[in-house]
Amino acid sequence: MSDKDDLIPRSPRPDRSIPKQPKNFPKVAAAVWEELAPRLLAAGLLTDVDGTAFALLCRDIADIERVEEKLSELDQWVDETPNGFKVQSVWLNIRNRLHADIMSLCKEFGMTPASRSTLKTTGIDKGQPDLFDQPSTSTSKTTHDPYVGYGIRPN
Repeated sequence: MSDKDDLIPRSPRPDRSIPKQPKNFPKVAAAVWEELAPRLLAAGLLTDVDGTAFALLCRDIADIERVEEKLSELDQWVDETPNGFKVQSVWLNIRNRLHADIMSLCKEFGMTPASRSTLKTTGIDKGQPDLFDQPSTSTSKTTHDPYVGYGIRPN
């Protein structure tokens, strides 16, 4: 997403609110929801249309806890086939898939440092200067420069 996207008048701007929790949501997933939703909302990273993706993230985090419990013993990392061959445990495969899914969904919600640096939020950060309070400049070269006074310039 570029800075120009903020200038598009018809870009979607969903309401900032915590989505409705799914019915029959597992208890552990609900606890994750209750912990993360207010934090993401306060950061401007959660809207009312994010419910499905956020529910998947909460379920995956809950599932990974169960899988980690299953893998807590070393002998759970290896399974034996009916022919007696040793193979990697299915629980290890499930854990690895959940890790990948969780990281992918965390990036969607700006929950990693790298992804957070590229996201635009739906709210105004109180620590950022207001666009209308930009310092005036006397040179024509910087008059139309939107980065004047912010110490940033994209490459």
